[in-house]
Amino acid sequence: MFRRKFTRNMVISKAKRLGIEMRGGAPAWRASMDARMAKRLASASPAPKPRPSRAKGVAPAPSGAAVVAFNADWRPRRLSLLELKVGDCRYPLGDPRDDDFAFCGAPAPIDKPYCPHCARLAYDSQADRAEARKKYREARGMPA
Repeated sequence: MFRRKFTRNMVISKAKRLGIEMRGGAPAWRASMDARMAKRLASASPAPKPRPSRAKGVAPAPSGAAVVAFNADWRPRRLSLLELKVGDCRYPLGDPRDDDFAFCGAPAPIDKPYCPHCARLAYDSQADRAEARKKYREARGMPA
């Protein structure tokens, strides 16, 4: 089909027959990445103050005081797209058309796009979805 001599399954089965261990734990780059993340978390500096909006006639975005109640020690670093690195939170802050648009940039788990604080904002829990579904059905007179 793709004119290959060996398929992935052929290689895997041959390795099994020869007794070659295919899964030797986490890759080496993962251990070094975890060490760098631990170092970054230990030496995290306080977040810079957000820049004021330069757009005229536009009301500033509401402060995150109510949102910070989830995690009082949450400090977004407000990084641009080019400043983001592996392990930085990619949650967008503000309107992409504004001059003060940035990404959170707080330390995030390696295999996740968002820090724990932003993940709570980005993802709904099953209970929240069930409650929204219930309200929707009740408002339309549908059975629960």
